[in-house]
Amino acid sequence: MKGVILAAGVGKRLRPLTETKPKVLMPVLGRRLIEYPLEFLRNLGVDEVVVVVGYMAEEVSRFV
Repeated sequence: MKGVILAAGVGKRLRPLTETKPKVLMPVLGRRLIEYPLEFLRNLGVDEVVVVVGYMAEEVSRFV
């Protein structure tokens, strides 16, 4: 099964935090924000995930 995570966007409302890091890599309760949907999809049996990125895409790609 395939899954999609929409992770594009600058995160203007989180500035100045998002000036150096994309919002999906911000820590929330000890984990990066993108880890939550990744784990959720994994638990559903999804074996392939596409992450749609825009702002600071290289940073997100390195993490994923």
